[in-house]
Amino acid sequence: MNAHVRFVLASSLAIVMAAAAYVFAAEPIDLEHPLAGWRDGSRDRELADRAVYPAPLTDHGIHRAAALIRGRIAEAGLKHATLIVNGNPVNLATDAGVFARPWAFGPGPNSVEIRSADGRARKRVQFYEAYAGATPTRLRIILGWDARRTDVDLHVITPDGGHAFYARPVLPNGGGIDVDDMDGGPEIFSMAAPPRGTYLVYVNYYGQGRPDARAVVIATVTVITEENTVHEKRETYVVPLRKPGDLVLARAVRY
Repeated sequence: MNAHVRFVLASSLAIVMAAAAYVFAAEPIDLEHPLAGWRDGSRDRELADRAVYPAPLTDHGIHRAAALIRGRIAEAGLKHATLIVNGNPVNLATDAGVFARPWAFGPGPNSVEIRSADGRARKRVQFYEAYAGATPTRLRIILGWDARRTDVDLHVITPDGGHAFYARPVLPNGGGIDVDDMDGGPEIFSMAAPPRGTYLVYVNYYGQGRPDARAVVIATVTVITEENTVHEKRETYVVPLRKPGDLVLARAVRY
């Protein structure tokens, strides 16, 4: 091989490697889990159980091992993004770009999408949960709000008298709230086998760390029943909170 050919080959290899490095570096969102394709979630059974019967998680970084949705957003300084699971959008706070959320995926097709706050970057995966024993979430209540460094709490009263909130997140009947969030949400109540009856959904403006303390905080409550089935029903309600201490009945949900 003469010197000219070696030079051409070396130059081509350098160009290919530089292009690959650019593509890798330009990938703004890394979705570490779940992966696209066909999957058997029986390997994640312990994690799935934690998502259906959630532990009282209090931050976004150190509980990555217990999260079924996890990854990193590479954009420097980005604190918030949007997480869309099976069509349900929620706020997604990050810790130095790292995000982690518990979630209970039911059997069958599922989708997860991450969008950056400015909408320029997004990552979406679709997968089929082949584990027939995966427990679907029959009732999910999602609370989010539009103010950072502001503590808004979700309270759910179940038909059998249970009261799920930040101080008692897990109920004996199997329902529970996953995260006590203080940075825009979400806080999610989920239940695999909800008893029939009326669920009272309250939103409490607990406090804030913002200089504009008198500004109205807009909370949204999304109620999803029979998620990811042909009988799925989803409703979203807007709840204005005018000052710290406000406790508002957002919805009485019949299941």
